[in-house]
This record gives sequence, C-alpha cells and structure tokens, in this order.
Amino acid sequence: MPVKQIVTITDNSNTHATVDELMDKLTEDCSGLATTVDMVESCTADGTLVSTTELSEEGNVVTVTRMWNDECWTNFSALEGVDASVFADAGWTVVSEDSPALPGLTTRQDDTFGQ
Repeated sequence: MPVKQIVTITDNSNTHATVDELMDKLTEDCSGLATTVDMVESCTADGTLVSTTELSEEGNVVTVTRMWNDECWTNFSALEGVDASVFADAGWTVVSEDSPALPGLTTRQDDTFGQ
C-alpha cells in the first residue's frame, strides 16, 4: 500500500525566498543527509515517489508532501536517519509523519457546497 509522508522543515534562525534556498541551506547546515537526498532524487526520477513542496509566507517553513510506492518506501524507511539532535544543534526542526494511503479514497472540492 502506498505511503503518504508529510515532512515539516523549519529553519529556526533564517528566512528564505524559495524552497530550493531553504533546502540547500538545510543540507549545508546538517551533515548526514546525502544518502536520504540521493534516495529521494532516485525515487523521484524513476517515478516511485511523487512530492510537492510549499514554503510558508514567513519563508522559514517548508512542508513536503510525498507519496511513496511500497518498494521505494520500504527502502527509504530502512535508511539510517539523521538524529534529531543534529537538526536542533544546527537550528532546524524537522518533523515527519507517515501513514498508509488508503486505496480508492479520494477527496473532491464542491465549489457550490452550501449554496
């Protein structure tokens, strides 16, 4: 079953103009992310991971929403992660939540709801 992951990344000391700027600063400040970044890039390139990103109006928080296929998620979740203290020591907060994506469950927007 596919897995939906939501990662919230907060730079506690800086603001950024773009998602790429914030993510570049994160990888610069926090050692040990290369394997994780490589896995995300590989899965994205082969189509087993789809993700979207959104930068907060304040420019210090990025929300990453990822949809992983089963095999890619299994491989990704087996990676040794970076300890939260590495992020905290560098002035970052990273929170990740994941949940199974329910097949057949869809949402819709009804623009005329309540009219």
